[in-house]
Amino acid sequence: MEQIAYHPANLPSYATNSHMMYSPSGPQYDPRSEVEYYPAGLGNISGGAYHVPDQSHHAQSLKHEYGGYPYVPENYSSNTYRNQFSRGPPMRSSLLEEFRNSKNNKKFELKDIVGHFVEFSGDQHGSRFIQQKLEISSVNEKQMVFNEIYPSALSLMVDVFGNYVIQKFFEYGIAEQKRLLGEILEGHVLEMSLQMYGCRVIQKALEVISPEQQSRLVKELKGHVMKCIKDQNGNHVIQKVIERVSPPYTQFIVETFHNKVFQLAIHPYGCRVIQRILEHYSARDGVPIAPILSELQRCMMNLVHDQYGNYVVQHILEHGTATDKHEIIKQLKGKMVSLSQHKFASNVIEKCVQFGSHEHRQWVIEEICREPTYVESVGLSARVCSEPK
Repeated sequence: MEQIAYHPANLPSYATNSHMMYSPSGPQYDPRSEVEYYPAGLGNISGGAYHVPDQSHHAQSLKHEYGGYPYVPENYSSNTYRNQFSRGPPMRSSLLEEFRNSKNNKKFELKDIVGHFVEFSGDQHGSRFIQQKLEISSVNEKQMVFNEIYPSALSLMVDVFGNYVIQKFFEYGIAEQKRLLGEILEGHVLEMSLQMYGCRVIQKALEVISPEQQSRLVKELKGHVMKCIKDQNGNHVIQKVIERVSPPYTQFIVETFHNKVFQLAIHPYGCRVIQRILEHYSARDGVPIAPILSELQRCMMNLVHDQYGNYVVQHILEHGTATDKHEIIKQLKGKMVSLSQHKFASNVIEKCVQFGSHEHRQWVIEEICREPTYVESVGLSARVCSEPK
């Protein structure tokens, strides 16, 4: 197979210099601000093989404050840095301008933008173009793009548009490309997990990298589990770890929950993590989830009334063992009427009817139907008085 390699000496000066950058003042979302980021140029990749450049200049801490500045490598010029945070329009190459202004950019192919892959990755339209091409490109074409973006991969991972190009390589790249991108993440997992775009790259990587690489990445979260769970980005990474990584490598996550289960179950992000644990772990995996269930049982009445805790209880009623369901419904017995009128607890009562045993459904129905005035006047109670067929 022909090897494709690109060396800075063979590329236009534009491709080997720091790219101009900007930071728009656009709307925030959840509450994330978008920062378009054009990372630095190429490293030494020659001879048709991977020569991994020194990534030490990327080792600076990523700032993940929402709306804050993205990560900037230390070798950026001061002029580039100022341009990045100016409020004016982005400074683009003539090729990117031509691409953006073209009514029919289907005439463009990957080979037409050699030397500009990093810049295109940091542009909304350019990034989409590269993503679409990577899905159908040949191995040689993928290698051509990868050789150019690899030295800037860490910066692209935290870019509003560039992160999608990296994700496409995890999805459609060859095994060696996935391995190398996984190695770049090592030493940066926590920062990436808390960053609005980096967290997506971490999740995609965990879906495709080897178990050995998974274990190395996950180790970096040890001691930071609670911080990640309570973060709007980090909680998704913890959920993905639970879903994709073998339990022996993730037991420290469950151990972190000791005496904190109620606190997490009533948290908007923590309740999701609790549900993922109950879905994917069991005693046969060697993961001690019994203490988690015990803590939940002890605070059941508080959970069913809570806007987030009620989802955890519903999850157990839907997916838990018969014993777990019985223990929950037994605690609710005698309180069904009042609970069925509560905004959050009524959802739990419906799950009791839907997923409980015949005996449990009778408990609920008989208790509520002994109060006909409630059945007639309260819509929530009326819903649960019809036993599912």
